[in-house]
Amino acid sequence: MYHFSMFHASHHLEPILATKDEIEAEVDAVKRVTEAACPLKISLDRVVLTATGVLLGLWQVESGTDPADIRSKLREALPRAPQKQLYDPVLLHTSFARILGPPKLPQQEDTSSFSHIKFFHNLVAQVNGKIRGFQAKVSELWYVEEYDVLALA
Repeated sequence: MYHFSMFHASHHLEPILATKDEIEAEVDAVKRVTEAACPLKISLDRVVLTATGVLLGLWQVESGTDPADIRSKLREALPRAPQKQLYDPVLLHTSFARILGPPKLPQQEDTSSFSHIKFFHNLVAQVNGKIRGFQAKVSELWYVEEYDVLALA
């Protein structure tokens, strides 16, 4: 299973406190929006490595509701949500991994001529060769309540 963050009713940069009743109302509002938005037929357009070390899968919507339209409807349904969201509204992406440091090389390798950039470019090219074009069907969107701030936030 892959996940996509479509919209944040609250996030670490702008926490929005909510009562149990407010959360239930948010869940209902999100359900109304998402029931009309699915299904989505998507394909993995490419995998990229960001400058901060995140390996992202970028998806293309083949059929169904455009992510920008879904986010716009969620914005209307969740008026208390932070104005600044944490992604580009037109992108549908999955974070596959985060690279936290350079690769560990066997001691016998000559590291003086080793290029970390070339290593990661080759790694991303291999991943693209294996999973680019993968197709999936998104049959439902969920409201997810997180109780802890992300370790990366």
